[in-house]
Amino acid sequence: MKGGLVSIVIAGLTRNPLIAKGILTFVRMTDRNRGLRVKPAMTRIILGITFAVFPFVAMAQESEIIENIIEQMAENQEEEEMDFSILEDQLQQFSDNPIDLNHTTREELEQLPFLSENQVENLLYYLYRYAPMYSVYELQMVEGFDRETIENLLPFVVVNKEFTERKYTFPQLLKGGKHQFLSQTRGTLEQKRGYENGNYLGEPFYQSLRYNFQSKNKLFFGITAEKDEGEPFWTKKHKGFDFYSAHFQMNNVWKFKRIVVGDFRAGFGYGLVLNNNFSMGKSSYVLNVLPTAKGLMKTSSTNEYNFFRGAGATAKFGKFELSGFYSYRNLDGSLGDDGSFSSLKIDGLHRTQSDWDKRQNIAQQVIGSNLSFNYRDLILGATFAATHFNHAWLPEPAPYRLYYFRGTEQMAGSINYRYSWRKIRFFGETAIDDTKSVATLNGLSFTPLTRISFLILQRYYDKGYQAIFANSFAENSRIGNEQGVYIGTEIRPFKYWKLSAYADVFRFPYLKYGTDTPSDGYDVMLQADYAPKRNVNMYLRYRYKQKEKNVLFDVTNSVEEYDKATVRYVLKYRLNSTVQLQNIIEYNRTETRGQAATKGFLLAQDVTLSWRNPKLKTSFRYAFFDTESYDNRIYAYEKDVLYAFSIPMYYGTGSRFYANLNYTLNRHFSLWFKIAHTRYHQRESIGSGNELINGNRKTDLKLMLKYVI
Repeated sequence: MKGGLVSIVIAGLTRNPLIAKGILTFVRMTDRNRGLRVKPAMTRIILGITFAVFPFVAMAQESEIIENIIEQMAENQEEEEMDFSILEDQLQQFSDNPIDLNHTTREELEQLPFLSENQVENLLYYLYRYAPMYSVYELQMVEGFDRETIENLLPFVVVNKEFTERKYTFPQLLKGGKHQFLSQTRGTLEQKRGYENGNYLGEPFYQSLRYNFQSKNKLFFGITAEKDEGEPFWTKKHKGFDFYSAHFQMNNVWKFKRIVVGDFRAGFGYGLVLNNNFSMGKSSYVLNVLPTAKGLMKTSSTNEYNFFRGAGATAKFGKFELSGFYSYRNLDGSLGDDGSFSSLKIDGLHRTQSDWDKRQNIAQQVIGSNLSFNYRDLILGATFAATHFNHAWLPEPAPYRLYYFRGTEQMAGSINYRYSWRKIRFFGETAIDDTKSVATLNGLSFTPLTRISFLILQRYYDKGYQAIFANSFAENSRIGNEQGVYIGTEIRPFKYWKLSAYADVFRFPYLKYGTDTPSDGYDVMLQADYAPKRNVNMYLRYRYKQKEKNVLFDVTNSVEEYDKATVRYVLKYRLNSTVQLQNIIEYNRTETRGQAATKGFLLAQDVTLSWRNPKLKTSFRYAFFDTESYDNRIYAYEKDVLYAFSIPMYYGTGSRFYANLNYTLNRHFSLWFKIAHTRYHQRESIGSGNELINGNRKTDLKLMLKYVI
């Protein structure tokens, strides 16, 4: 038998996946066949040696993996301000409390946004057939799991062959938990007009403080305090922070799967009624376009609008789960003489007297519930939400607002469904509101071959559909007045290569903001990824989008076709354990019928230096940009301090430099510092209104401190 063991190890050292699969099969047979008595400990050693020598396993730090995942998702966004803190908080929670693959659930795996539905299904099938897993490196044997997927997954999973659900008392949880303190300060060196003319009532810096506690993935609580730049901190008008938030969450208490009190988020079904969690949308993750986080979840974000405040719980009864919550909040908005409001102020800024006049004028109450049923390959759910305002919401009259919500009360309900059969999955959600308008989203995902996966989505959102907290897949900024079909595919034709593509055809049956007639359009993307070595990867992306919008000719608007073509090339290569480089080149061309075409260009060089002793990481970027019009603006993700995100807009002609430093003194204390400087050519001022800066330069500073005990 000793000779057999030696043969196994030698075969593993060949680094051939097919041989590795044979090794795994043999080891499983020896472990389960009484005639071949190989001790479990020896089995794990064999597997550890075999899979540890595989070339892809470059164990990057957990923080670096989280940063890379967010960067991959953020680089496809076309918005400057997006709240990625929800995603980072979610990933950090799984990093601190990894998923046990031998005792996981579909719901847990679906909260990892880089896993597609096909990959989740394939992993669950592998566990069903071969469980228990002996090592996380068995993930190589799961169909559809490539090197990038496994590297992203490793920080968030563990394998425990033995599992005992230990019960903890509340004092034990308090004693065995982790306390985290965070402080962030940021500001702009150049003075803005709002401080010069006295319109801004407060100090020219941002400050936030957070305290978070977590224990055994069962108990969470914390408090957040924040003031934005220009908001008063200690004046006659106001003393203290402008925004306070607190949360409390307990998991697996008696029949309750989860209990939340304070500030929390909710997401059910596919978001047609309720979803204020992170939502992917269209990106190079062509198979991951739907909301991932399900259920009720605490929030410690500094976002001052997108959350509920109250209490909720989820109870589990066999194959059924029942969730319910109540929320009461005061929102910002300007009240008219009749006591109504035309819009909500959602930026959370209270810098001027006008901002303060709108502060917390509107009371909002929300009741929501969800009932779900999960049996083998079938999932069914029903969601309901009712919202009440103490003042009537009456949008300003405009043709495109004809079907917008009006009144003090709004209700919507839906059913969601999913069924899996072999390698085919059918899913969707159909919703109806209190005006009897319908929204439906239906999809089909399948993997005909190991290296080929498809996703097809059909959506129909009635022009009159109104659900205040709806957030799902759409081209428009709201769920309503839209029809479309999306097709995405991911193909791995050769070793080291991955092709991703999507095509989305959409139509708006009624007017929308910026387009005074019914309109249509399409959006296509093709990306080729190539990773010939562990330390080298690159991709080339082409995207073309055509739609219709208003164009001003003389004094009248005309609806004309508008198209934008974008090419981006990114090359990442690690020279050694200390130096990593990245090159970014992006070019776009826009054209509106009846007008001359315009162009935009971005060239950026990134350098990242990492030292293990001391634990210091620094990132630098120098970028040059030249965009001829606002339509040619370019967004590019930047590395930032913890729980802060930067996707600046490059518009005009100029250059931008930033340096980001992360230093870990010990296991208790870490700090981040960032400086970013933008210089524009042939410009005498930056910004407008109270944000105007005289001159062509802008310098931003950020400092983050973290202390953990």
